[in-house]
Amino acid sequence: QILMLAVYTMSDTCARAALSLRFGLTAENFGVTVVLRAVVPLALLAAICGAVQSDIFSLGVAVIAGLFNGYFNSLSLMLPNEQPELTQEEKKVVGSLSALSCDLGLLLGSL
Repeated sequence: QILMLAVYTMSDTCARAALSLRFGLTAENFGVTVVLRAVVPLALLAAICGAVQSDIFSLGVAVIAGLFNGYFNSLSLMLPNEQPELTQEEKKVVGSLSALSCDLGLLLGSL
């Protein structure tokens, strides 16, 4: 379990460091990430339920989950502030709502 957590955390941190690479993602097509992230819980269930009994598969799921979490979550907080059509006041509101959403997600996830 400690190895899985370490792999997840390293992947998450590396993904956050790679935010300058956009891989074609913009505010207009960022919805694609929802579909990509929907695969992770399915893979987690496969690993937990024993449908795929492989330590390599489990480590791979931890790496993918960490990469997706670090990259997509951080990018979702950055993209709204890069929109030229938003005023400074709107950017402040969006930033506050983004922080609130993150905090609520952490709170609900810890219950």
